[in-house]
Amino acid sequence: MRRPWRCAAAMGALLLVVVPAGCKKERRPLEIEAGPPPVESTADIDAKETLKVIVARYPLTCDASAASRGWTACREASGGYGKVYTCAEKALRESRAALTSLRASTEHHAACAEQIDKAAVAMLNTTPKFFADVSKWLAERHDALVPALEKMPLGEACRASKDLCVGEPHDYDDAYRAMRMHEIDSIECTTRVFRCGQKDAMDCWVSNVVPRLGVACPGTANRSGTTPDDLLYVRETGTPLAR
Repeated sequence: MRRPWRCAAAMGALLLVVVPAGCKKERRPLEIEAGPPPVESTADIDAKETLKVIVARYPLTCDASAASRGWTACREASGGYGKVYTCAEKALRESRAALTSLRASTEHHAACAEQIDKAAVAMLNTTPKFFADVSKWLAERHDALVPALEKMPLGEACRASKDLCVGEPHDYDDAYRAMRMHEIDSIECTTRVFRCGQKDAMDCWVSNVVPRLGVACPGTANRSGTTPDDLLYVRETGTPLAR
């Protein structure tokens, strides 16, 4: 006696069989198992983290640097003691504003990101300290400086008489080394992380990176083009980095 067909058994067979009448073939959607997502290289991850730090910190260091340039110009301009003191106070306010805009640092896994972050934070903290010391010195030397600055700018007066300006804070003093913009622009680690344009030359300093990110100072130095030489790449992998 023939056994009755069972639909599930007939349909689940791997061999081609004739499905008996009364059995409905079940249609199932084709399932394609997705593979694992592509793994991003360590070089790309480190480059993106470093880029993020530069974009966040560099504009603030530009503000602090602008305060320093303003003071340097004022120190060599005539106008008397009152003008010089006002310039120092203005630079102090501007550098404090840049520091106030600084967000708390986080721990960075990329060594280059960490190095740039530390240098920027040091600059932003040192610059207002410098101008606070300048303002204090001007106040302490008020009586001696007033008659001298009626005749000539502060810079000229100090060159004429070292005794007049004894104790004056200068940005080249070791105590204020961190406030020099060159300390950030010349950081070497970016030459190993990035490639500026299509050339393989190891010249991708911070000062060459920022124009390709649109955060250079002054803004007229930014590279707004879209040619390969206007772009920034991960040196190890060649991955282009978005602005």
